[in-house]
Amino acid sequence: MSVRFLQVTAFIEILTQHLLGSYGKRQKVREYEQYLSENFFFGRDISLVPMVDKDVVHVKEGDDEDRPIYDLGDGIQSIILLTYKVFMAEKPTMFFIEEPEHFLHAGLQRTLIETFAKHKEHMFFMTTHSNHVLDLAQERDDISIQQVSRVNGESKVQASLDYGELLNELGVRASSVLLANCSIWVEGVTDKLYLRAYLNKYIEELGDEDKKSKLKSYHENLHFVFTEYQGSNITHWDFSNDLENDGSETPAKRLNRNILLIADADIEGKGERVESLRKALGEAFYLLEYKEIENFIPFDILIDTAKARWETFKQRTDSNIDRFENMKEELFKSNKYGIGEVLERYVDKADGLERKFYSDKSGTIKDKVKFCHTAISLMNKSDDWKLTPELTSLCETVWDFIESHNQ
Repeated sequence: MSVRFLQVTAFIEILTQHLLGSYGKRQKVREYEQYLSENFFFGRDISLVPMVDKDVVHVKEGDDEDRPIYDLGDGIQSIILLTYKVFMAEKPTMFFIEEPEHFLHAGLQRTLIETFAKHKEHMFFMTTHSNHVLDLAQERDDISIQQVSRVNGESKVQASLDYGELLNELGVRASSVLLANCSIWVEGVTDKLYLRAYLNKYIEELGDEDKKSKLKSYHENLHFVFTEYQGSNITHWDFSNDLENDGSETPAKRLNRNILLIADADIEGKGERVESLRKALGEAFYLLEYKEIENFIPFDILIDTAKARWETFKQRTDSNIDRFENMKEELFKSNKYGIGEVLERYVDKADGLERKFYSDKSGTIKDKVKFCHTAISLMNKSDDWKLTPELTSLCETVWDFIESHNQ
């Protein structure tokens, strides 16, 4: 008897118990059906029907005839069998899962892990050989990596691993990476993290439920992927359609022909880059209005983040940020000044103290990644903040681009 058959049998039993149980249990099934609808069926209504006499669960999608679960793709079947117990659990639970990446495209792997992460009442222990799952572990602070290996006949557990060495141990090569349908080029990791948070917020704020369901069905690393070009390294890329260049620049469209490139406003002062990129990419080149992505952080979130970071600084004795209360939102809307430089002006420092708390030499924020993680953490904890008109416009451009290459 196969493991998959046993899993489906258990699914039938739990689903039947809930559908025949209390209102609360039936509601759990409905919430799970809504999750499947929004994430995997482009918002179409989903109903799960346990066919006890046939030992199979049927899935009804919209107005279509219901069909057995095994008629769905292997990836969706795996998602269902890995997630239904999480939604049906009556109390905090520990889940032990062996190689959840089986049958799952990279984008679905991300969706699965993010689904687990939203259920903070549970703990998940997983074994994996997936570089995509490990990528997520690098991005999040609620996931830890442990390598278990056999050395001289004994088990060895090792934490805080070198990511490159770990990938090499897993045998990950360039050919292991699947290509997404389109790529969004951003300057660095914080641009990616902020933009990801804003894109999700844009969906939350949408009033059009059909549009909201459609956008929720697009998965990172499947329908789109972020690419980081790391500032001045952009000059080493050729974004034109001319794939027969002289070899001095790497042809970006060899990697993915569908490119949206987002650049900070401070690129305008760097030679002929803007003119060159506009010529190569046309409307697929988006020049930000302000100096860099940090200038777009909603004002209240920005100030709260700066205050939270202040509490972590050394040498702040006899210094203060009381004048932060006098700052205005317009100060940060600049294509010339970084937010680090602006924040630094409003720090009253102890006599003789020369160190800068917020600003680096270029005026951008110091410890960008830490500032970013703090800001996004505050965004995730609060429902009160809203996208600014500038961020809404940016998100509309990105989502329109993603939609256009995933028809």
